[in-house]
Amino acid sequence: MKSGIIQISVLSAFLALVLIVGCKKDEEEIPPASTVANFDYTSDNDFFAPTTISFANSSIEATTYAWDFGNGQTSTEKDPSVLYEDPGVYTISLTATGNTTNTKTEDIVIKDPNAGKSRTLYYSDRNTGKIHYIKLDGEAPVVQEFSWGGLYKPYGIAIDYDNEKMYVSDVDGIIYKCDLDGENPEIILNVNDNPEVDFPYGIVVVDGKIYWGIEGGLMKANTDGSNIEWAIQMAATPEMPIGLAYDFDSGKLYFTNDKYDYSGGVYRCNLDGSEMELLVPDIDAGGIAIDTEHGKMYFSDWFDGLYMADLDGSNLTVINGDLGGETTFVWGMALDEDAGYLYVSDKISEVILRSNLDGSSSESWITGIYPHAMAIDTYR
Repeated sequence: MKSGIIQISVLSAFLALVLIVGCKKDEEEIPPASTVANFDYTSDNDFFAPTTISFANSSIEATTYAWDFGNGQTSTEKDPSVLYEDPGVYTISLTATGNTTNTKTEDIVIKDPNAGKSRTLYYSDRNTGKIHYIKLDGEAPVVQEFSWGGLYKPYGIAIDYDNEKMYVSDVDGIIYKCDLDGENPEIILNVNDNPEVDFPYGIVVVDGKIYWGIEGGLMKANTDGSNIEWAIQMAATPEMPIGLAYDFDSGKLYFTNDKYDYSGGVYRCNLDGSEMELLVPDIDAGGIAIDTEHGKMYFSDWFDGLYMADLDGSNLTVINGDLGGETTFVWGMALDEDAGYLYVSDKISEVILRSNLDGSSSESWITGIYPHAMAIDTYR
């Protein structure tokens, strides 16, 4: 009987040893967890260029990361953010390394905000009292008009590219706001309520503010017409900015100064009036446009025609002398840099002229109108 008990005990010990050895063997054979690369991403503006993409790293068992964003940029951060300036398809690659190395690739589509849109030329017509527009699609111009009117002397048109709005300044003492298709028009400033809108001429929109020229300087307000104040108050020369153009690259305002009652000239300054420079003296100019890509500015003179100069006023050249004489005055100018055209509104000859950027190959593009302000929506 004792012998049987001993045999059972030996067998039990043997089985226990087998189980222990087997468990240790199984534990030793379990491989380390593999690294898995993974990520998600979001855009700050629904993937329209330019856009900042924020990447959220959700890799498993990873300690280091190597990103390639498909636009020449790389990173070793865990959760990087990247600016994509141009539309296109970009292949994103994340290589995650831990116990092993694993790579995930995925294509991101950055959308073109201008897709399906065509450039549009806008101009005001005192004959009709309305804003007219023409799609710049390479075809023969087809003139269309906004449904609302009542404009008296509309000397300024400005495009708010961020919010796709248009502003029109009428020297009758009114500033209008509407959609780029002319819908939802409203008067945001009226001289009857706001004396700061007495005879507004040129107008621009910069960083959520509208700026307009009046006698004595430059006013500004929020784009809804609230918070009116002086941007530049001029105690002496220049006395009255009439044509305005803004250089978004340098942050400089260019303007023509009235010579009918004042000293004339073409000026440049910051939006607060600092660093005021007289670029071209003794010019009786109205409209002005700047070409930042080629470093040129354009403006008219009542007697000499159309001028082109460098942005500092040097290399002054008459590029369209047939505009000279007391038969012409240009209030509106617009540049289509992509197509290489300059548009000017000749209110005396009642025509919109189109030429190359150097003034060559000038043609009467639209006739039989009384054009003043002008702007091109290039979907900048």
